[in-house]
Amino acid sequence: MIINRLKKIFKQGQIIKQGQKILILYALYAVFNLFSQIVTVTPQAEAQEPSRQEIQAAMIIKFTDFIEWPQESFAENSEDFTIAVIGENKYEGIFEPFTKRLFQDKKLKIVYYKDIENIYKDVENIGKVQILIFNISKKKKVKTLLDKLKGKPILTVGDSPEFAEHGGIINFVKKANNKIGFEINIESKDFSGIKISSHLLKLGKIITPE
Repeated sequence: MIINRLKKIFKQGQIIKQGQKILILYALYAVFNLFSQIVTVTPQAEAQEPSRQEIQAAMIIKFTDFIEWPQESFAENSEDFTIAVIGENKYEGIFEPFTKRLFQDKKLKIVYYKDIENIYKDVENIGKVQILIFNISKKKKVKTLLDKLKGKPILTVGDSPEFAEHGGIINFVKKANNKIGFEINIESKDFSGIKISSHLLKLGKIITPE
């Protein structure tokens, strides 16, 4: 399975010593390039290639190795590291294979929020989540929700135009040759209290809203 192959690649990255910063940077860059190669040859070959959501999910999982969440982002005595998807569920079943892995010494929990209006009325209904993935088509609602989440220790992730400009922390973007890159809103990151490693910052396009 594709996810199992990606998990194997992640495990191989654990052999790199923490002090070897240059090797970490190049290893991460190589992993992203590997995930971003989408080749279409025949219908049979296409079926074996990871989807855009699978690639982005793998990148999100890898991001967690380079991001630190403050303790206040976790519910008291919680043993869960929560990834939530809001809106259309394009990631169903993709994150589940990673639930056996620990994230900041906590087990992975996946939550899907399809009732956008409930969250739109009160963002506190989201609860304590560490990563919130946006799959909402209406830009006005996206911006409103991002404004309400401003300052909360939640890594907001999207893949739509102007998501980072509107306050999202990480936004996936299409690049040449069907590769997937990402933008990082440095201002939103600072307000959220989340610490992102300089290694990851070097790989993304920094967005600084005016």
